[in-house]
Parts: sequence; structure tokens; C-alpha cells
Amino acid sequence: MGRDPTAYACALLALLSAGCKGGAGIDGPGAGEPDREVEHCGAVTDEQTWRAELRHLLTCDVEIRGELTVEPGAEIYAVAGVALRVDGGLLTALGTSDDHILMASDDAFPTAGDWVGLVSDDGQLELGWLTVRHGGSQGGIIDLTGGLATLDTVLVSNGLSYGIRASDTVIPQADELEISYVPEPLSLPWTATAALDEIFLDSVDVEAVSLPETTLSAYSTLPALDLPFQSPGVTLAEDGVLEMLGGATLQLGGDLRVTQGALMIEGTSSDPALIVSDIGATLEISSQALIADIEGLSSSGLSLVSDAPHLMLVDSQILDAPGAAVTITGSVQDRDPDLLSGNSLGGEGPGLVVPFTRLGQVGDNDYSAASFDGLAVGATEIGSDLEYSGFPTERLLVVGDLDIQGGTTTLSGAGDLVFDDDTYLRVGGGELQATGMSFTHVDQEPGGWQGIILSEDADTTLIDSCEIGHGGAEGGANIWVAAPATIRDSEIHSSAGWGVLVVGEVEPNLEGNVYRDNAGGDVGP
Repeated sequence: MGRDPTAYACALLALLSAGCKGGAGIDGPGAGEPDREVEHCGAVTDEQTWRAELRHLLTCDVEIRGELTVEPGAEIYAVAGVALRVDGGLLTALGTSDDHILMASDDAFPTAGDWVGLVSDDGQLELGWLTVRHGGSQGGIIDLTGGLATLDTVLVSNGLSYGIRASDTVIPQADELEISYVPEPLSLPWTATAALDEIFLDSVDVEAVSLPETTLSAYSTLPALDLPFQSPGVTLAEDGVLEMLGGATLQLGGDLRVTQGALMIEGTSSDPALIVSDIGATLEISSQALIADIEGLSSSGLSLVSDAPHLMLVDSQILDAPGAAVTITGSVQDRDPDLLSGNSLGGEGPGLVVPFTRLGQVGDNDYSAASFDGLAVGATEIGSDLEYSGFPTERLLVVGDLDIQGGTTTLSGAGDLVFDDDTYLRVGGGELQATGMSFTHVDQEPGGWQGIILSEDADTTLIDSCEIGHGGAEGGANIWVAAPATIRDSEIHSSAGWGVLVVGEVEPNLEGNVYRDNAGGDVGP
């Protein structure tokens, strides 16, 4: 019988290179000694240990349904298109600092996506001092769905999409992660973020931790990392708690909504928590929110809107807002003005908008970066006694209608209320007593606002030593009187209609007033 040239070559090379396997490069990772290599394919349903002295080759998908332990120093190689899958079972792959565990492509010239990678579906994984390379043909190099995984000193590289991707997976530890040569390094559930510590990236397209758009019903903490967190948006539902620590950064591609649950931002002036948005996002806190405590927040491109019964906002910067930086329709926690103070607020609209009834809860803030350097007042219905003899800022911008429907509203001092376009101050019930106040239009345009309206159901009104100007929108008046009133020693000017327009049988007491530049006349009809 003639000599088989292939067998002869293999025998010769076996002497020279300690092994020959058809189709594999002699010097590459495909090379292996036949007596040291073991092939794996199919399900692991019992308890197995893959020893370090053997070279392990995955020739088809391996599905771990039982328990598999990989010894420190073991090397696992995979042919093209296969995966090491943890299918509801347990994988323990804990190397040491001296003996890493390696999972990689079997190709002689490996490239990204040669094999699927390490995949888990409701499995349990304990990974440490582990290196995984050349996977990711169907997702992450390490791709987890459900289950539980601990990651301690895990290195992944050369993938087609994600380095490590997890969805609905409990991750109590994710420490010393080194990720390189992938488009996106990390995609994790919100509940896994608190476990992150020490992440090192190299040659990635996106330097951030990706978080999904989600409705959060559990506790999540965003720690301080060198990397920002990115999310299309998140909603806090019942039992949902989001805690941001000083130094953490959240990049929003959508809104952050607190429909229930709690929001706690715990930065400082020297180490703020950051929220940024390129699209003009909204932090919306509903009246059903349990609590919203915001301290040491620094944000850009974000507007805060709160209807929460309890809100603390202190020592924060909310700048470059797409509209009003902060709009509050609810209350400030414990009605303490120190819990709405020390903030720098600005953007394309006013810095801070609050109901008129909440002015006493506002402390000192900086509005110089806002479109209006002062405090703004939103639409407010006043139904009980209210008294202000001083205001948090010298000028108040009224951006919504003020309706007095009951009680006595007493305004005195040197307050300057400037009204936005087409707004009004109406006394529909109850009583108004104003002394030494100014009521004018923000741009000082005659007819810019509707003026003061004293409806027929109003109690007796007193306007004493005040300035009222630029009212009379649509041919009305600076003061429209249909109820008993005393208007005295006041300057009434620049109306697009009447200075004072008396309606019906009422006879107001008008004395000592100065009228000027009222287009329709001073007192009519």
C-alpha cells in the first residue's frame, strides 16, 4: 500500500509542532494538540468541569442547562457562527489574576463577529478574570437576557455592535470592565447601574453607558463614573425610585417623567449631578409623585415642570432651557422658602414660574440668565385671604391670568407686577386691596394686557397710590369697574382704551388720580 501524503505530513508536523489539525493554521489559535483538545457541541444537562489543561473547541452551539464550571486558565475557542449559551443553567467562569479564562474565535486570522459569543437566556453567570473576543455576530459579545450575572474583571473586545449588552438582567456586581474595539461598549438595564465601578474603554464609537427607554418600577442609582449614561427617556412609575449621585451624568434623548415614585438628585456645588439634552427635554414631576428632592443639579437644555405636592430644589443650575427653566404648579416642601433657593435658572423663557399663592415659598435665586430677570407668576385662582407686603424679586412677570374668587388679597409695598400679552387681574369675588403697587405691561405697549377687571360679584376694592398702565386690550380699559371701588392717588396711563371704564349703575370713588395718554379717554363712558 502506498504512503498517504496527508497522513505523512501530519505525522511529520506532529513531531515539529506538537499537533496538526486539518483546516487550522499551525501557528494561529486554531492550532492544538489532538490529545489536549476536546470538542463540545449540544446541551450540558449535568454538572461538568472544563479543565485548564485542555483546549476546548465549540463546534456547534453549547447550551448550558445544568451546571458548567470553567477552571482558571482554561481556553475556549469557537468555530464560526456558534455560541456558548447559558439556557437557564449556571456558568461559573472565575479565573484569577495569574490565570485568565479566554473565550475567542478559532479562526487562524480572527475578526470581529467570527462567532456569536457568550449568550444567556435566564441563566446565572459568575464571571471573573475572563476575556471574551471576536464575538457579537448577533448582538453583544456578552449578551444577557434575564437571569443574574456577576462581572468582576471582564475584558471584551472585537465585536460588531455591543461589548456587553443586558436586558432585564440582575447584575449585583460589574467591576473592572475593559471594553475595546466595539461600536458601543455597554447597554444595561437601569437597575444594574449601581453595580458599575471602574470601566475602561478603548477604540469605541460611543463613550457612554446605554440605558433603554423604560418605565421604571424599581430602585435605580446612577453613580459617578467617568462615562455618561445615555437614555431616550425614562418614566418613574409606582415604586420607581431614581437616585442620581454627585458626579453622575445623564444624557437624555427624551423626557424624564416622574408620574409616581421618587426622584432624588444628590449633588453638591463642587460635585453636581448633570442632566443634559440636545433636543430640549422636560423633567416632568406629577402630583402623584411621592417626593422630588433635587440638590446640586446642573442641567443644560432641560426644563423642569412640577405639580408635586412636595418639591425641594436648591443649589442647582438649570440653564439653556428651551422655555421656562422651572414651572411649579404644586407646592414647595413644607412651605419653606429655603427649599426653593440658591438656584441659577435661565433659558429662552422665565427662570422660575410659580402660582401667585406660592410666592412666599420662594427664596433667593439668580434669574439673570433667563429671558426675564425676575420671578414669573403663572395662572392662579385665589380663593382665600392672601397678603404680600414684599416680594421675592422687585419685578414679577405675570404670564397667566390672576383670578381673585374669594377672601381678601392685600398687596402693598414697592412691588412691580408686569403683565404678559393679553393677561388680566380679575376680581370675580372676594376683595382686592392694593397700595403702592405697579401694574403695567412687560413691554410697555398700550393695550398689551387687558388690565384690572372688577366684576360685578366683587366686594369693595381699594386701589391706593398705585400705577396702572398699558391696559385696554381690544378697546377696554386700564381698570374695568362693575363693582364698588375706591381708586385714589394713582397714576393711570397709556391705555389703548379708557383709563377707567365704569359699567352699569356702580359709582366708584375716584379721587386724586393722575390720568395721561389714555387713547379712549380718562374716565368713561
